[in-house]
Amino acid sequence: FFSSCNMYESEERTSFWTSFKRSWGATEGDEPEVVDEEESLCFELTFKERVIGFAATYLFGLLCSVLSWFSFGDWKAFGILSTAGNLSSLGGTMFLMGPVRQLRRMFDPQRVVATVVMLTSMVGTFVAAMALKSAFLTFICSIIQYLALIWYSLSYIPYARDIVIRFFGYCWNSSKRSLDEPI
Repeated sequence: FFSSCNMYESEERTSFWTSFKRSWGATEGDEPEVVDEEESLCFELTFKERVIGFAATYLFGLLCSVLSWFSFGDWKAFGILSTAGNLSSLGGTMFLMGPVRQLRRMFDPQRVVATVVMLTSMVGTFVAAMALKSAFLTFICSIIQYLALIWYSLSYIPYARDIVIRFFGYCWNSSKRSLDEPI
């Protein structure tokens, strides 16, 4: 009985890993071959190496983002680190799917608004920090940048945006009802 349970768990993990690999365009084996070499930044890397590249790039972006909040008073450093962190986190997915496929997916109809807002706010953060030297605008552009990146990322998770919209709709309606009630 126990050996059959362990075998089932092993098959379940394998099928999950296989489906995960397929969803990011990897082949059955762990060979360094990709369907379209032109679309892949790392066509000579195995899928495992590409996942490691993604994780390292994403973690570097996360580190930059965290460091940006520690440099909150220095607006140039804050703007550069927060934007570099978001670009690095976003760029990490290029290890998994390649730059051409990443750019195509960024401008899919369900992501184009989030992509444009995110890229515009990244430029705005740099301009506000470096040229305008405005702490307020740097902070606002950075917050918009983070929110746009979150909204963009949620577009890859089925029904995630719908859940977030419903959650905030519920919160809004609850707060509205509590404000309408007499004290």
